[in-house]
Amino acid sequence: DLSNNHLTDVPTSFSLLVNLVRLNLACNQLKNLPADISAMKSLRQLDCTKNYLETVPSKLATMASLEQLYLRKNKLRSLPEFPSCKLLKELHAGENQIEILNAENLKHLNSLSVLELRDNKIKSVPDEITLLQKLERLDLANNDISRLPYTLGNLPQLKFLALEGNPLRTIRRDLLQKGTQELLKYLRSKMQGDVTSPNEEPPVTAMTLPSESRINMHAITSLKLLEYSEKQAAVIPDEMFDAVRSNPVATVNFSRNLLNAVPPRIVELKDSVCDVNLGFNKISSISLELCMLHKLTHLDIRFVTCVGLP
Repeated sequence: DLSNNHLTDVPTSFSLLVNLVRLNLACNQLKNLPADISAMKSLRQLDCTKNYLETVPSKLATMASLEQLYLRKNKLRSLPEFPSCKLLKELHAGENQIEILNAENLKHLNSLSVLELRDNKIKSVPDEITLLQKLERLDLANNDISRLPYTLGNLPQLKFLALEGNPLRTIRRDLLQKGTQELLKYLRSKMQGDVTSPNEEPPVTAMTLPSESRINMHAITSLKLLEYSEKQAAVIPDEMFDAVRSNPVATVNFSRNLLNAVPPRIVELKDSVCDVNLGFNKISSISLELCMLHKLTHLDIRFVTCVGLP
């Protein structure tokens, strides 16, 4: 476990660790991985979360024992191909800058059960997604996807499908709220040629405004969580509070930003919120808005520049 250090490179001598099973490189300052890492023939889990990786060496795809690969919170613009990773079960690549998901990225991943690509810039999903016959969880939330291939309905093991925060034009909003199985049933019906009745009104789609494309509606409605953390934001966008609407939010996480004041609209959540995290900001004073949150049980204001309390 080498996580949370300030590593800027991985020694090539690591390739000699041929019996190593797990390697954790998360939360460092890595801009690349050495191609020699592919020589670690026993490696089953590789965690490179929260680094500065822009590419992944092609030789990584030759690691036949790899089962779990974590590439979240990097600067990747594309996924590598995985011709030899026949045992790969989990691929986590959320919060990158991936724009294209190609058939070539998918066709060899016969054992994949979890594919997490949330918070990227993916515009379309290839029909070849159906090659992932063992897929159980597919997270595509907060991308730029406007349509889905109906063939997604053919994935026999799929139990969880996250699509919120995409400008979908072909899926009714109410379908997204009914859960994965209802959505898959709908996709299968479209493959069978079901069409809208001539007298039926056009459906209300799940299209979202560009300003809302990064809002995690699943977290708001299901987890009762309003999160806008690690965005380097000086203010919390109004769209975040607008998205709450009548949903009772219990937890607010606005930590690790550049806020210099408590967001005044937080008072709108006074009847439900009980946990607020404003830590690691530049808040110089705590406003009276927080005193109006009468259900508040936990307040985190670590590492702010606060000089006084109300």
